[in-house]
Amino acid sequence: MPIYLRLAMRSFFHQKTKALLMIGSFLFCLVSVGTLVNSKYLFQQLLQTSQQKSAIADITYYTGHFNKEIDFVSSMKGVKHAEAKTQIRSRAKLDGNYINLQLLVKPNSLYEINKIQLIKGSSLADKGIWIETSTSGDTGFNLGEKMKIILPDHQKGTSLSMTGIVQDPSRIPTKYSGIGYGYISEATAKELNIPLSKNMIHMTLKDGYNGKDIVHKVQKRLEDNGITVYRSETSSETFFIRETMVNSLLNLFILLGIFAFVLGFILIVHLFYRILSEDIYSLSIQKVVGAKDSHLWKQYVLLIIVIGTLLSMMSIPIISLVSRYFVSFLGEELNFRGGFSQWISPRLAISMFILSFSLPYLGAIVPVRRLISSPIAEGLKRSGQLNMKKAGKSRRRFFHLSLLSFRNTLSKKSQSLMNIFMLSFGGAVIIACFSLHQSLQHLMNDMDDFWQHDVEWSVNSPLPKEDITSLAGEINGVSKVEGWTKRNTEVMDPSSSDPINSLLYSLPATSEFINPDPVTGRWLKPSHPDEIVINTELEEKIGPISLGDTIRLRIGQENKEWKVAGIIKGSLTGPSVYMDQKSYQGWLGQQSINRLLVEKQRNQGVQSLLNEGENELSSAGIFVEGSETVVEMNSRPKEIIGLVIMTIVCIGLLFSIVGIANLMIAVSINIYERTKEIGIMRSLGGSNAKIYGLFIGESTIVALLGWGLACVIAYPLNWLLAWKIGDSLLQFPLQPHLSKEGSLIWLCVSILIGFAASIVPVRKTLKKNINEIL
Repeated sequence: MPIYLRLAMRSFFHQKTKALLMIGSFLFCLVSVGTLVNSKYLFQQLLQTSQQKSAIADITYYTGHFNKEIDFVSSMKGVKHAEAKTQIRSRAKLDGNYINLQLLVKPNSLYEINKIQLIKGSSLADKGIWIETSTSGDTGFNLGEKMKIILPDHQKGTSLSMTGIVQDPSRIPTKYSGIGYGYISEATAKELNIPLSKNMIHMTLKDGYNGKDIVHKVQKRLEDNGITVYRSETSSETFFIRETMVNSLLNLFILLGIFAFVLGFILIVHLFYRILSEDIYSLSIQKVVGAKDSHLWKQYVLLIIVIGTLLSMMSIPIISLVSRYFVSFLGEELNFRGGFSQWISPRLAISMFILSFSLPYLGAIVPVRRLISSPIAEGLKRSGQLNMKKAGKSRRRFFHLSLLSFRNTLSKKSQSLMNIFMLSFGGAVIIACFSLHQSLQHLMNDMDDFWQHDVEWSVNSPLPKEDITSLAGEINGVSKVEGWTKRNTEVMDPSSSDPINSLLYSLPATSEFINPDPVTGRWLKPSHPDEIVINTELEEKIGPISLGDTIRLRIGQENKEWKVAGIIKGSLTGPSVYMDQKSYQGWLGQQSINRLLVEKQRNQGVQSLLNEGENELSSAGIFVEGSETVVEMNSRPKEIIGLVIMTIVCIGLLFSIVGIANLMIAVSINIYERTKEIGIMRSLGGSNAKIYGLFIGESTIVALLGWGLACVIAYPLNWLLAWKIGDSLLQFPLQPHLSKEGSLIWLCVSILIGFAASIVPVRKTLKKNINEIL
């Protein structure tokens, strides 16, 4: 290897700290973008693997009870396989607490659709039950524990022993759905007096067939064979909440990944300039002895090749490991199972390899060109000369060290502007993360205000609403009672032949237990019986809709058109329709209700009210099918938002580290270039304290200017983040806020880091002899 090439390599790696910082900055750029892209690739891979291993149903039909075979469905065109199953709502009582539980009767033969996998425990036995893994983790059910299973028409219940924990990817995790999942054998079902008639059909399709084209044909065929279909659900609806969460996180990563890349690249340019500045004397000597520009360029091209090789060897494994860990974490959170056939996308690996070499070249091209084109005489002066203005008449009668700090900051305008911009860019992202965190906290507070009751029971009784609410009002500790109906309905999309599954709330228009926040229009009025209100999640699925437009709703064989009076904010509960109770009763002719909403008295405990109320209702012949508190209802969307907030906090910390590194490098460069100035001040009798004060003052000025610009940039950046996250998570933009706490924290951090960044290099310079400095 020629000596000038060895010289460049030795010079670069001699500055170990700076070299490591530069390679770390390159890795930050590549890993931040590469992890994002590979996480998306791996998540899709995990989703597909999970669907294939578990044979997730493409279409699910919820039907009335039937006993006939459904071979006629499997023989239909496009249908691969169909299975009829029995599922029933129940309650599990453990340690005095009630838990909503859906029981699936597992036959002796294994299912081929929505397969489950036993993770722990043994096979199902008589009076045994398997619990789904997310249910076990959320409720605290343990192997070997006995729980009392209470069916809607049985008050006493039967004790079953938990014999196994299974994974069922078709189930939404309990902490997001509020429902637990259990599996029992046919023998156990008989002991519980559960009829083995079927009430659910799972169906998979052949490759190349669209579920939208088949769902209506199969439904008509089922109804022609005497099987009542209440509603149908596609696999995309099953994964709605989980995909919503992942899309929100990925949207956040996409936006912040771009900022991370730019911020890291700015740091790279600074580091290159810092390292190459120390080579200016050596390069000037080479020019004196006749070295051509091509020889000088070869030094740094070789350096770029070495850096690129190191980056490609480190970035690709790091990207694969980090993204795999992140997606595995998401898989556990969202109840997916399956492995990865590839750890990294082949296209991404090739792209990272190319970027490993092109990114150092782009980062070095400007500093190297500037260094090579600098005059020989300037290079031989080494560095750090005092930048003095030409002598002139001065009108200034007052002098203070702070004025010198201010003058020095402005004397190198381009460098100061770059430092301020670099600092403000990182600070803006950090402040925007704090602001987005605050916006999400406001959203969670709004969710807490949406429901105004304390306890909700799901009931089943032929009694009219007045009788049920009257009985509930006599329960000890109850302050107010309302009777609602909550059920599924199909919204007929005018732009498509496919219905949209939605929740329907039938409630008094003047209800005191709901506090809607209209995005547009108004709430229900008793004087307008043909009107409904929808939420933004349903609006997103239907498409653009205006006030006064009509929507057709279908429940069973009944369907009717309704006018849209208003659109309210969604709360991660899925598409919802709100209807005046009298309008609902007039439409379907049903006077009964299936929900009891209760406000407790001030000194009444929620858990004691739940237990006592359930006993009172059951003794009065009202079957309780489920119960939950408003705190539990609000906690489910908060789990999703909490995961987003945790991601924001981690990204904010990452940007803090990069922003701090940027500021420290910028200050270090500034001090290095002015070593001769420090030597002159010392030779003229300047004390160490004054020298420290000079550079700390300059860092403080840069920090303050950078902080002010960061606050200005942070608001539009936060608006962009709030819009994208709100749109993907809730179908409406979040209200942007400028976080005062984030602004103040970043101000303090900037000043402290500027202070620390000045002290270290100044102390290092002051330890040298004056002769050595000059």
